[in-house]
Amino acid sequence: MLTKKSGLSKQLLSSLSPFAQVKRYFHTRKKMKEFTLIFRNSNHEGERPSPDQMQKVMQEWMSWMANISAKDQLADKGNRLAVTDSKTVHPGNLVTDGPYTEIKEFINGYIVVKTETLAGAVEIAKDCPILKIGGNVEVRKVVTPDDNS
Repeated sequence: MLTKKSGLSKQLLSSLSPFAQVKRYFHTRKKMKEFTLIFRNSNHEGERPSPDQMQKVMQEWMSWMANISAKDQLADKGNRLAVTDSKTVHPGNLVTDGPYTEIKEFINGYIVVKTETLAGAVEIAKDCPILKIGGNVEVRKVVTPDDNS
């Protein structure tokens, strides 16, 4: 595996110490970035999927997630987020129910994917099953402490 990634011949690679081989391997790999895919769904009663649609979408969802994982692009499987059991804390420690006073769509969940570019993360998002039931996917780069962007 190291020879394919590093571009070195087997003979030259075998002359390197194991530490040098590992260092060379990681040096030649492209730096993967992480992007959060935030799933949003409509909060309008008439736009919600039927139970049959939901069952089909869940099967597609499992397949979509398995495909991302098989390509080693899944950094964090994320979680679903509750629509109801939530509060919002405002300045002055004012606490209100929701964020659902008049919301048109809600955040349904998220995952974190690994890819080299924002465009790569967008390509992953384009296959998300939530798009088939009227939802959308917001793609955001995860900013790390050593990130200068």
